[in-house]
Amino acid sequence: MTTLITAVGLLSIVTGLLAMVTEPMLEADGVFAALQIASGFSGVLVGFGLLAAAWGMRRDYWLGYAAAALLLVLSTVHGVVQTRFVSIPLVVVSLAGVALLVRQRRVFTRSISLTPTQAGTLFAIGAFFVYGTVGTYVLRTDFDQVDTLVDALYYTFVTASTVGYGDIHPTTENGRLFAISLATLGPATVAVAVGSLFSPFLKSRFERTHARVRQLNRTTSDDVVLLGDSSLDEAVVENLAEQVSLTVLTAEEEWARSLSDRGIDVRSGDPTDEETLEELALEDLTAVVIAVDSQTVPYAVVAVRRADPDVSIVAVATTGDAADVAEFDTDVTIDPKVSLARTAAAAALGRDADAV
Repeated sequence: MTTLITAVGLLSIVTGLLAMVTEPMLEADGVFAALQIASGFSGVLVGFGLLAAAWGMRRDYWLGYAAAALLLVLSTVHGVVQTRFVSIPLVVVSLAGVALLVRQRRVFTRSISLTPTQAGTLFAIGAFFVYGTVGTYVLRTDFDQVDTLVDALYYTFVTASTVGYGDIHPTTENGRLFAISLATLGPATVAVAVGSLFSPFLKSRFERTHARVRQLNRTTSDDVVLLGDSSLDEAVVENLAEQVSLTVLTAEEEWARSLSDRGIDVRSGDPTDEETLEELALEDLTAVVIAVDSQTVPYAVVAVRRADPDVSIVAVATTGDAADVAEFDTDVTIDPKVSLARTAAAAALGRDADAV
């Protein structure tokens, strides 16, 4: 599906560029003629928007799905308005994309969570452009060549981007004072916005790179595979990754993405599938840690034993009774609740907790 959205995006860009240098099949005048001209460069913008939406859909974001649906409709409209022969494939493919999106609307469920700082930044950007556009339009008599809201928005955008073409400029003191406020607030707002919106992404990338470097520099050769799910605390996984060369195998894509963002090597797959386990080369591992629900443990143990009968298996009772897990063919069974109770008791009695 994302491949089709990407293809439509690229086709929209190419069609928009061709529409800018070719003549329409249907000559028009007035408003429709202006729309024919504008649909060329706006079609290019829609194409880039579809590429961004495809990126979001690859990560199962609902926002990416919604944006793709809207942009596909706009792409269809652009193809019709352009009235070029080269626009026909764009209309056909866009309509096909809309039909496929409707059928797959339940696949994309991942939401985007913004921090308070990011939400405040988006609000500040919107407030600035409303302030600049409305203010410039209200003071249009104090500016040269400001007649419409589009002119006011254009002047606000140019000022915020520090481009300053000079085609629109204030002609009175009131206009100059307002222009000073835009020149002060605009670049500052944009700079803060870029930092707050993209810093979490950059931080995640740096953490992943740091984790890979740390793993390469680790002196130990202990390789461990963890078969787990989201019932296992991520802090436990991070701590284990700091001590051994860890690879996590999980069937939960959301949890896999979360661990990957933290710099942990993650493979998506069924922990009970023998072919998936064989791809991990279990014969070269120090141990396999199984930390899934008690109902899945026996199937995971059987799959691991079939893939490599000699590998050491450590089972963690994340749910259910540890006694049930201990019945299976594991080398070590750990009950976190019992371990916590023993550690707490040892600490209360003044004993060495590490000896528990």
